[in-house]
Amino acid sequence: MLNAAQMFVEEQARVLLGASNWVCRAKAADALAAWFCGDDADADARARAEELFRVIRLDGDIEVRRILAEGLAKSARLSRETLLLFAGDRAEVAARLIECSPLFGEADLLRILREESAAHRMAVARRCYVDAAVARRILASGDAQLIAALLRNPGADLPDEALAQRPLAPALAP
Repeated sequence: MLNAAQMFVEEQARVLLGASNWVCRAKAADALAAWFCGDDADADARARAEELFRVIRLDGDIEVRRILAEGLAKSARLSRETLLLFAGDRAEVAARLIECSPLFGEADLLRILREESAAHRMAVARRCYVDAAVARRILASGDAQLIAALLRNPGADLPDEALAQRPLAPALAP
């Protein structure tokens, strides 16, 4: 017999996997993400929700994926596998997750800077906290817009030696 949390997840699964209307799927994705970020879930229900997240990551409608990723940005419990799947999605989906999720480590952010699009990199520069190693990589990139976003970020740990090595005037130009 399913408990209340498991019943809720299965109810959202029916909508997510069966509704042809993207708005219905997006509402279910948002509800499931909000529930997942709360404290009501048992381990089995949480595992089933993660399975659904990985399936929904393949949804053809970008808005469904974006709404789910934005909802999961607050989660401290999302698995690394699911986190990285959404981070590698299109920038419209991944940006808010990259900017806000507390689950990204330094190595993850450096990989995003190295491998993902300019919009993904901009999300890294806009995080509420950017550590010195990530800031060094951004400063060394030579990307004026990215550097400007980092310099405007009050949560960036800007290492003095990295700032001294590179003239920053071009990064501040409009």
